[in-house]
Amino acid sequence: MIKLINDSDVMVSEQAQHSCYKETTAGLLKIVWCEQGILESSFVDAEAIPPNEDYCQFKQFILTNGGQLPLIVSGTDFQKAVWQRIAVSKVGEVLTYKQLAEEVGKPAAVRAVGSALGKNRHAYLIPCHRAVRSDGGLGGFRWGVERKSHLLTLEAGGLDLVKQILA
Repeated sequence: MIKLINDSDVMVSEQAQHSCYKETTAGLLKIVWCEQGILESSFVDAEAIPPNEDYCQFKQFILTNGGQLPLIVSGTDFQKAVWQRIAVSKVGEVLTYKQLAEEVGKPAAVRAVGSALGKNRHAYLIPCHRAVRSDGGLGGFRWGVERKSHLLTLEAGGLDLVKQILA
């Protein structure tokens, strides 16, 4: 369902970008996309919403991509490997930073995994909230530890936010 696209493979002018907002159970999500893929999806405060945004255009974009989420990313090969691995995790699955480091072939790079997840600009679509510390602590989260805890609780209850976003 998720496909990572290198930003170096995409040329996008400001005029070719679209954006919309989607209210979710986890908060307000801003989505920025172009014809080639989704440039960013991030949690924002409700005060940030301009009045002229259109979510229907985004849904049409997803339909024309066969329901696939083409995510445009910018990062090192290591960061992309971490994002790709966490992107295929299942709703409700929790991985440790150490597990992720081992699974991408860099077992000593536990802190680098955390750093890579922190640079993810696709809230929930690359579900970095599913990574926790080995001691069970939440660790960090770009959009706040409270939101991370809330996302994990929602997923433990079976909620799939991607389906909610696309509904």
